[in-house]
Amino acid sequence: MIDTPTPPNVAAYLRELDAALSTAPAEVRAEIVAGIEEELVGLDAATAATRIDELGDPVFIAAEATGATTPDSPTRTTPGGYSILTVVLLIIGGFVVPVIGWIVGAVLLVASSAWTRRDKLIGTLVPALTFVVATTVFLLLRGPDAGVPAFIIGGAVTFIVGLLSGIRLLRRASH
Repeated sequence: MIDTPTPPNVAAYLRELDAALSTAPAEVRAEIVAGIEEELVGLDAATAATRIDELGDPVFIAAEATGATTPDSPTRTTPGGYSILTVVLLIIGGFVVPVIGWIVGAVLLVASSAWTRRDKLIGTLVPALTFVVATTVFLLLRGPDAGVPAFIIGGAVTFIVGLLSGIRLLRRASH
């Protein structure tokens, strides 16, 4: 694997973000910087500049993460209805409207800016892969009767991941 050098604009952005997060808890600070670095790694300077513009000013990212306000940002201490709906659909959507309810929750999760890229990957891939693996294992072991146990395991994992997503959202909102 060839390491590509980090463009100066990426390095500067990450330093500015790290500095802006100086009042955040060390764990939160490291997670945010690592998540944004992950989004920017391997990009050339021009593509990185576009992505940096989309991410926004590090001061605003830090304000959102710490619950602080800036002169140009609204105060937000509780998660919005969109975020709450997303969590509810991730937790029970698949039970209320089988499969479709969870898919809607996953789409809302991916489209939302309330979660990090890591949260989005965990919230969508873990339940989906668990369901696929559970179904495959039960089909191999039990034959056509595998649907019910696979659905129960997949549903339990989906419930847990949705619940953890909600907890992460509430923790971020309380900081």
